[in-house]
Amino acid sequence: MVVVNSRIDGPICPTTIFVTLNYNYAWEDFDINGNYNIETGNKEYKFYSEKWNKKVESYLQQDNKAGRDTTNNVTASDMDYFNELIPNKCCYCQAKFTSVNKPTLERIDNNIAHTKDNCKLACQLCNSTRSNKDADVSKLMIQMYKYAIVKNLPMTIDDEEVYWFLRKSIHGGLSQVFHQYNIKGLTHINELKHNLEETNVTAYDLDYIITHILDLDFNSLYPSAFCGIYNKNNPYTGGTMYMAGRVTGHIKIREANDQDYRDTKRKEMMNIINSLDRFSEEKGQLFIASVKGHIDKSHINEHINFPPIWRKRTYKTDKKKLILLMAIDRQLSFHYRWC
Repeated sequence: MVVVNSRIDGPICPTTIFVTLNYNYAWEDFDINGNYNIETGNKEYKFYSEKWNKKVESYLQQDNKAGRDTTNNVTASDMDYFNELIPNKCCYCQAKFTSVNKPTLERIDNNIAHTKDNCKLACQLCNSTRSNKDADVSKLMIQMYKYAIVKNLPMTIDDEEVYWFLRKSIHGGLSQVFHQYNIKGLTHINELKHNLEETNVTAYDLDYIITHILDLDFNSLYPSAFCGIYNKNNPYTGGTMYMAGRVTGHIKIREANDQDYRDTKRKEMMNIINSLDRFSEEKGQLFIASVKGHIDKSHINEHINFPPIWRKRTYKTDKKKLILLMAIDRQLSFHYRWC
């Protein structure tokens, strides 16, 4: 009955139906005329001479490239006029102009250049979305985007650097294969040991034998992530499993000799990590931190069985031992074949 009422085709797999219903319910409260602006408390934006002059020059180049008449284009003297328009908010979504949501000049008639009488203020999102599209289509796109932000719905990652940073831990990633196969009651548990003097790593079998083999299919955890049920193994977010919504920020310490810059960035990161906002349903955000670690050689064996520690390592295998192991493997294979 739910499938029929939701206008979803019946003869498809249950997983597809589940995902379709999930997003269908997420958008059931959407109102194209609703107010989905978020009050951030950021300081109201204001044009200053340096940035305004750069903006004027940018619009002039844009209009010249498009072949428009630039005789009456905005000039440096028009800055005060547009500063007076800032309290009126965005002409499309009525969002306040702040240091985060900066204003841009939106042309009323796209066939005319950026003149004083042909421009009004709009936020970057509305300006780029509106472009030369139909007014109703643009309004729908803007409202859907803002609704998705307010409801923390999943959104496409449009920052390539962030995408590759996340992809390292999602697809492929770091791994270490200790056994090509494991047989219950036969295969010994294997460990690694680092020899500090000879600077090599040896893999050896313990006396302990594998008694159980566990195979976990991560697909079984999808419903738990979607519905956000309580999970005691995730105390950081109050026991709730959240599905990622959108990327709200990206901080990276670039290679620089400026210690003040590096300290400022580290402080900014630690403020996010230690913020109590993560326990708030309204302000809570998840974060992913990547830290380059270093282990002193004398402590390698304490961490050697932690696979992500070993990166970009070259392992040398003794040729004579490799040949010997291959010969033993062939003999065992021949023995079992004829037993």
